[in-house]
Amino acid sequence: MTDSPSPASALVLSGGGARTAYQAGVLRFVTEAFPDATPETVTGVGMGGVNAALWCGGGPSPEAATEQLVRFWDEMTPSDVFEARSIWDLVTQIMHRTPSENQSLLDLTPLRRTLTRILSPADDGTLPRLAAQLDTRRLRALALTTSRYATGETVTWVQTENAHPGIDDWEHGRRRAEAIDVTLDHVLASASLALLFPAVQIGGAWHGAGVGMLHPLAPAVRLGADRLLVVSTRPEASRDNAPATDATTTDAPAPDPYPSPLQIASLLSNTLLLDAPEQDAVTAERIDDLVRHLPPDDRPLSPADVCVLRPSTDLTALAEGLDLDIRDRLGATLRYLHAEDSGLPDLLSILLYAPEFVRRCLLLGYTDAETQADRIERVLTG
Repeated sequence: MTDSPSPASALVLSGGGARTAYQAGVLRFVTEAFPDATPETVTGVGMGGVNAALWCGGGPSPEAATEQLVRFWDEMTPSDVFEARSIWDLVTQIMHRTPSENQSLLDLTPLRRTLTRILSPADDGTLPRLAAQLDTRRLRALALTTSRYATGETVTWVQTENAHPGIDDWEHGRRRAEAIDVTLDHVLASASLALLFPAVQIGGAWHGAGVGMLHPLAPAVRLGADRLLVVSTRPEASRDNAPATDATTTDAPAPDPYPSPLQIASLLSNTLLLDAPEQDAVTAERIDDLVRHLPPDDRPLSPADVCVLRPSTDLTALAEGLDLDIRDRLGATLRYLHAEDSGLPDLLSILLYAPEFVRRCLLLGYTDAETQADRIERVLTG
């Protein structure tokens, strides 16, 4: 998939809100097990973009950055990420009809404060620790993807160790890349899911989480990686998630209850943020398998080695038995919208920045990576 003369490994982090704590657990194992073979290129979207920025710019070494990333999640509380707006204030803002950041359900100011404390941005918002890691060649590139609301254009913001040829010409349809110095605003925009969180202004344009990225593996490949470690927050599709069969019949499944508003919103958020990485990874695996079966002389390009690490357990199920009173007025609103007998919608787990849930995700990420150590080693070491 790439004919780069200097092959490299890349880390691709998908979105998923609070569930992306799973990725921090994976990275802790990767750093401990393969300290000399950590990925050189890192891409992220959603809270996966926050993880990418923290892992690239959170410390002077992979070990220090990983510990900072794990600490970020281990000490996480909802008040470190968002504040809930009152429904009355939200309705009032909407009735004013003039669009503003106050018309989002949640306020991301707490996350900005938290990331400012950890990343220590310069006065212009750039990240000196990230630049230092690129200068020392520990990293080749960090790429974060956002969507411009006014045009629907998907932009991948790329900071590299040097001026990367071709980045300014990387444009296809409504997707393009731009070589820049990543700032705190780029990180926050990556995490800003539409309607839930306010958009972030970058260069006069308003951006949010990259919901239109149909080929999320493309940035890593464009940046020269031929070995991809993709960390998803969705489990392998399984019939275990199919509707249960009614005990009174042997051939007809029990009917599903009518979907709650949160279930519908969860489906939309998964489709926008999580299905694209999964589909792109599957497509890459199929292409690579096809290329490997061609005679060596007929192979057009060296195939990328893709390892997709998925949770062995549905991360939403890890919230079982936990207090779902997320935050004050927000919790009351979500309980009102949620049909209690329909199971926990994914959207709730995206917002469940509760310490116990986060720690369960961290632990599962570490143990899953440990189980898949051979596959991870193959991708990282080539």
